[in-house]
Amino acid sequence: CSIKLAVQENGLVALVHDADQTHKFNTVKWLNVTTTQSWFSIYWERDEFGDDIYPNPANDCGGGTCEKVDEYTCLCDTNLEDGPAMSEMPTREQVLTLSIGAFSPEMFDDGTYSLIGDAGGVQAYRRNEPVQLGH
Repeated sequence: CSIKLAVQENGLVALVHDADQTHKFNTVKWLNVTTTQSWFSIYWERDEFGDDIYPNPANDCGGGTCEKVDEYTCLCDTNLEDGPAMSEMPTREQVLTLSIGAFSPEMFDDGTYSLIGDAGGVQAYRRNEPVQLGH
């Protein structure tokens, strides 16, 4: 199975579980492309006019990059890239342009995070123990 992204004509997205044929009827409705109600917004790239650029039925689902589900929705493949977001310490100006962030390490118990970089008003931390998922 794989995780896909459903994209509505207005740019809202939903995660979709693409189960193989043997499990297709056991997929929960909020992970199914035709029944999901779990739509959320994301930041899309913008063109020179400031308009969001994303696959939608009006642009043939990104020029055929994604599959057209119906007149309102495209279904796109996803891929996971595991690695650092940056290869070197960013500048303060670069950090201030980011749309996401993290809680301050001081909010956690002592020893949870360690400072690994401090330059130009930007600090980088690393979690000392891996996060245990599913426990």
